[in-house]
Amino acid sequence: MATGPKPRTKQQAVEKALKEALPVNECLIRQTKKSISIGYKCITAMAREYYAHRLVYEVMNNISVKGLVIRHTCDNPACINPEHLVAGSHGDNVTDKVNKKRHLFGETAANARMTEAFVKQLRGFAKPVNFRSLCNETGISIGALKAAYYGHTWRHLL
Repeated sequence: MATGPKPRTKQQAVEKALKEALPVNECLIRQTKKSISIGYKCITAMAREYYAHRLVYEVMNNISVKGLVIRHTCDNPACINPEHLVAGSHGDNVTDKVNKKRHLFGETAANARMTEAFVKQLRGFAKPVNFRSLCNETGISIGALKAAYYGHTWRHLL
């Protein structure tokens, strides 16, 4: 009966990955062509593939990462530097994204029907604004026009 190499433990796999990682600035970049998701590298341990950053965090902190989001303080998904990894919730991750302006907003959003110039012009109109006629002229819904006018959307322009 042929026997292959013994599967590496999680600890062994993380130690090997950290040893082979390429230092770039303060990040440790996992050197592998294999990615599980865009930019996120993987590590194979116990005959299973793991997100590299999640496995590094789990092993280095000796805790289960089930139900947690492991975030990169460096915003580099290929980084496996344990000092750059922090655990949190999905809400924490969204808050980070918004605070660092890594989310789509304003004209950068794929479904944006208004421009910043249009919203500024809209907010400059004297009250009362006839949203129905604006809707008919622009093809933008009354709800979207009101949300922009009252600052519920396009808040970055306030």
